[in-house]
Amino acid sequence: MLSLIKKELRIQFSSPIAPVVLALFLFLTGFAFTASLTQVTPTHLPEASLRGTVYFMAVVLVFLCPLLTMRTLAEERRQGTMELLKTAPLTDLQIVLGKFLAVFIFIAILLALTVEFPIFLMVS
Repeated sequence: MLSLIKKELRIQFSSPIAPVVLALFLFLTGFAFTASLTQVTPTHLPEASLRGTVYFMAVVLVFLCPLLTMRTLAEERRQGTMELLKTAPLTDLQIVLGKFLAVFIFIAILLALTVEFPIFLMVS
């Protein structure tokens, strides 16, 4: 199963989808972070909080996670390697868990890149 996780991560980072998803996610969350800190109205004063950014990231991840996980299985079918994968000495559960963990690691990297937001709040 570890080899399947490595293979999936290698495929994700060698395709142009990973940098595009990373850049788009960081752009959108950076925009939400900036907007939540600079939004000033007579009833709403700006506060040093990540609440709005975290809510926005949750909404984005609700759509992003299924998109990435479904892509892994669709990519196997498109390339015609699904039969090879099913004949490997792995159970269906191990295949699904391997693909899930690869996407989970990708999402963890994605979220680790947003650690700069709380650092900005602590410094200022």
